[in-house]
Amino acid sequence: MNALHLDCCFQPFGLGHAIIHKEGFKNPEDAEWLINYFGEENCLFIDSEQMYNMGANLFSIDKDHVISEINLEQTNTFLESKGYTVEKIKYSEIAKMEGLLRCSTMPLIRD
Repeated sequence: MNALHLDCCFQPFGLGHAIIHKEGFKNPEDAEWLINYFGEENCLFIDSEQMYNMGANLFSIDKDHVISEINLEQTNTFLESKGYTVEKIKYSEIAKMEGLLRCSTMPLIRD
């Protein structure tokens, strides 16, 4: 199974970590490249159900500060264990529309 958007199966974070749903990539070599780049110990691997529930669709507001859905317990625990501050908010209704935090943000000013 492939993902509709890249942020459904891959999310990098500022301190050198990533969330990856390997089966979401059309070419397995692409997922393997990312795993080698970040290092397996720095990756959280999510399954199809977690991907469907937008487990990789988070929003980084700084290199070590992330906004996440409160019910993504495995993801939040992983990030906190790696030194991130995780702001947990109730946002699960948005996931029912097949989107989450990155899908509902739009920067108005960029450098």
